[in-house]
Amino acid sequence: GAWIDESFSSYHGAFEYQQIIKIHDDTPPVLSYPFTQEFCSYDSLCETGNVYVPVMIDGECSDYFDIVYHLDINADFTIDETGEGFYEGVLPMGPHKIHYSIQDGCGNESVIDIDFAVVDCKAPVSICKNGLIVEIMQTGMVEVCASAFDDKSFDNCSEQLYFSYSQDIADSCHTFLCSDTYQEIPVEIWVTDESGNQDHCETFITIQDNLFHCDTNVPLSGAVATEAGKAVEGVDIMLNSQNGDLNAVTNQNGLYQFAALESGIDYSITPSKDDDLLNGVSTFDLVLISRHILGVTKLDSPYKIIAADVNNSKTVTTLDLVLLRKAILYVNDNFPNNKSWRFVDKDFVFPDPENPWATDFPEVINLNNLSAEVTDADFVAIKVGDVNGNAVTNLNGDEVGDRSAGSWTLKAENQAFEP
Repeated sequence: GAWIDESFSSYHGAFEYQQIIKIHDDTPPVLSYPFTQEFCSYDSLCETGNVYVPVMIDGECSDYFDIVYHLDINADFTIDETGEGFYEGVLPMGPHKIHYSIQDGCGNESVIDIDFAVVDCKAPVSICKNGLIVEIMQTGMVEVCASAFDDKSFDNCSEQLYFSYSQDIADSCHTFLCSDTYQEIPVEIWVTDESGNQDHCETFITIQDNLFHCDTNVPLSGAVATEAGKAVEGVDIMLNSQNGDLNAVTNQNGLYQFAALESGIDYSITPSKDDDLLNGVSTFDLVLISRHILGVTKLDSPYKIIAADVNNSKTVTTLDLVLLRKAILYVNDNFPNNKSWRFVDKDFVFPDPENPWATDFPEVINLNNLSAEVTDADFVAIKVGDVNGNAVTNLNGDEVGDRSAGSWTLKAENQAFEP
């Protein structure tokens, strides 16, 4: 600075001081890229796509910036092109990388690296067959995958196409049942390429039953027998469904059958038998149960243990002995909280054979959506109180249980008989 004398007289004067102040900005611009990192290509040859990669610049020094880019095509760590300004051009499909060096008017410089890609955005062309006719299987059902409807669908980029019944590519196969037969069922078939682009077409499917696998008169049968395989006669079989209840009774071979059931609905089978309380029950059973309780000789099957649980308490105790003895002595004519016979689904496997109540065992067989003949709806019968398995179970049996419990006096009026 300098002082300047501006005197108007020798006695009075004024002075002015001039100073130059320079302001320097040393804060570099702030760079950001808030835009898409995927640029769509609709190239039918699946080769290239248009790209424009601008950058957001926040700087205080000036509105003008020197912008230099270094482009790495295919992101292989090789600089393929250098230029000024924001890059705009045509690039091949795939990943790329660009490096910007941006300087403001004050000479401050910032850099930014941007990863981006040119991706396929062109949807595949879906072409469906004009309907599909399929024969149902012997099981009363048939699985048809969406790819079966394809009639040479194609895509510009992908070699692999995925077919589904909805936009979810995992929804690729459907199972059709007897209830679907002889009607045109409309379906949508979705085609998805490897980039996730989708298109769909509409068609229909017809399920046929030329071999009569879906006869509405579906038979259902089964057998009831003891653990030892002795057929149990006279078991009441209750069949429950939305159409009402049906009943059957096992024959002397332990067999039952329902000859004509409507297919496609649910059924529950419940056996029941609550007669002949002392069939197979004797004092020897008391001995065997006592030895089990004392741990001397354990009952060797879950069915025998269930038979020993006379009061259905899910345990075997001395109370069961008391109740069984009362039945043998004709003090009681029933088993409290229990029936004379119990039944278990034959297919059930006890997780812990020494404790049959570890899980609830099924005394009912449920058949869901019955679609074909069932011949093995079988039950294992358990005569409560009979742990040695000598109950008479059918008219074919040759076992005779001991029913004596003392002496009896028979009285009858005198009758005259003529020779």
